[in-house]
Amino acid sequence: MAMRPPVGSLTMTGPAKRALIAVVVLVVLAVLWVQFVGVYVDWLWFGEVGFREVFTTRAVSRIVLFLIAAVFGGGLVFESLSAAYRSRPMFVPTKGVDPLARYRTSTSMRPKLFGTGVAGVSGLIFGLSAQSDWVTVQLWLHGGDFGTVDPQFGLDVGFYVFTLPMIQLVLRWLFVILGVCIVAVAVVQYLFGGIRLSGPGRKITPQATRLPELPAGCVM
Repeated sequence: MAMRPPVGSLTMTGPAKRALIAVVVLVVLAVLWVQFVGVYVDWLWFGEVGFREVFTTRAVSRIVLFLIAAVFGGGLVFESLSAAYRSRPMFVPTKGVDPLARYRTSTSMRPKLFGTGVAGVSGLIFGLSAQSDWVTVQLWLHGGDFGTVDPQFGLDVGFYVFTLPMIQLVLRWLFVILGVCIVAVAVVQYLFGGIRLSGPGRKITPQATRLPELPAGCVM
């Protein structure tokens, strides 16, 4: 029976690595420069019209929202990946050529690096998306009552203008982060054989359905 020759891993030469790093650095510097120019122009404009405090409030709100969403969302993604990796099957039954073997081996050699990278990218996306909701947060922080009560629920109209949008915002982000965590767990389980779409045996192994232990202080 003919044996399939081993597939070597992709390697990059020294000049290629340096060129790739240089391109990435230039792209990052270009993005940062464009962002800096926009922020600096806004800072000068708000100062000229005498509302620099508005600029400061907006900037601080966006930074805080970015940090909260990035740390919280990225942390949950990392914990989900860690739980899925710990509960993976120790032996993956295969029949014939396994196209995932290469990726499984690479991930197993550097699990923390892959987990940190995926969580970091996810947290960055969460943060960049959440910082645009600073107006909703500021309205919630500084909103008040209108003095008119809703006859149906007995709540002040200010609740629907200031508080309800904030509640909807938090719930929407929780659902988004939860969805990303579910997808991340499913990908890890599929990669390590916890979920099998073809081949012998159960399609979903007990390891994939096992709920990870919640950290202390968490209440379901």
